[in-house]
Amino acid sequence: MTTPPPPEDKKQDRVERLRDNLLSPTVDRKNKLGLLKKLVEHKGDVRVLPILREAAAAPANQSLLGYVVRSFGYLSGPEPLAELSPYVAHSSRVVVSNAVKALASIDRKEAVRLAMPVVRGANADTAVAAARVLAERCRAECHAQFVEMAQSPRGADRYAALLYLRF
Repeated sequence: MTTPPPPEDKKQDRVERLRDNLLSPTVDRKNKLGLLKKLVEHKGDVRVLPILREAAAAPANQSLLGYVVRSFGYLSGPEPLAELSPYVAHSSRVVVSNAVKALASIDRKEAVRLAMPVVRGANADTAVAAARVLAERCRAECHAQFVEMAQSPRGADRYAALLYLRF
């Protein structure tokens, strides 16, 4: 008769199964969303960050990218911040919004620093998404910057300030 594996081995097997299913092109979107939720429950496991990185890069997960990016916000430390910074400049407003939300969950000042160029940028959709998240989650950290921008000679800065003040 075989003995069951120790609890740590079960946890390791569980995280590996989550990874395999999350990266699989045959698992459907709804199930992958559940897998992401289960994966972040193991946020203390050092394998979670690399798994999220892989999931974000997987072609089969592009329709879920915003959710994968948001999942980084459940982790802590400088590593997830570094992973999130490219997604703040993404062309999709959903991805940008979730990247700024994730950043704000970890470090609100860093969220403001990384999102302000997007708010001032040329893409109105992503600017609105970033401004909305900053208004909802980082108001104390960015309010003075937006008030200053409202009086800027640059039309793009005034527009960004109006977006922020609208929320």
